Amino acid sequence: MRGKEFPQKKVLSLVLCVAVMLSVMVMGAGAAFSDQDKIENTEAVDACVALNIIGGYPDGSYKPEGNIKRSEICKMICVALNGGEEPTLGTPATPTFSDVRNTPNAAWAEKYIESCVSQGIVSGVGGGRFSPNGNVTGSQLAKMLLVSLGYNANTEGFVGNAWATNVNVIASQKGLYEGLESMDTSAAITRDNAAQMVWNALQAGEVKYEYTWVGGEATKVTAVDKLDNANNPITLLKDKYNAEVK
Repeated sequence: MRGKEFPQKKVLSLVLCVAVMLSVMVMGAGAAFSDQDKIENTEAVDACVALNIIGGYPDGSYKPEGNIKRSEICKMICVALNGGEEPTLGTPATPTFSDVRNTPNAAWAEKYIESCVSQGIVSGVGGGRFSPNGNVTGSQLAKMLLVSLGYNANTEGFVGNAWATNVNVIASQKGLYEGLESMDTSAAITRDNAAQMVWNALQAGEVKYEYTWVGGEATKVTAVDKLDNANNPITLLKDKYNAEVK
């Protein structure tokens, strides 16, 4: 059912580039949030915190049961795709959406939202709006992560009436729902489960498209794993962080 198998529970260690080696030493030690006992996907949360993708709140809590907002996930993805570093991003003179720049508690995320939109990772909700403070469902996050892995939303049918079905099929094949098999993908995803999905995506192989040409026209387009010189899949973790799970 999945394209790559990942044990649900294992001791994690990362072979990291020097830039992040000192910040990630023991993945199983826990991030020591005040509500640590409420976190179910401990390894995933620890990994995402160590890789600077997600963090806690000023009061020391993680709030694993809280929902991820559309604005928040855009920042998480932008940072992850930039190897855990704050990316240098700009904003257009005229905003793409009417409810971001002029919304006090959403304006901070404009650059991340605009970046994700330009990469085809996210889109609006209609009527020129983005709904930055809206919740993200499991299927919506899966779509964002699949595009981050290299999938083209239009080619794979991640748009239109059957988008969720098409997303869920490939997301399952790529292992994005590993450890979350009982999760309702149509419901708002929690911070706990979002960390698990992001961590799964980081361990999944990136893809590229191969074309079959007949008479100067592409008659078949196929997504295939990117491979390194040893024919091993190039994961997001390897590509963006020069790291791998051992």
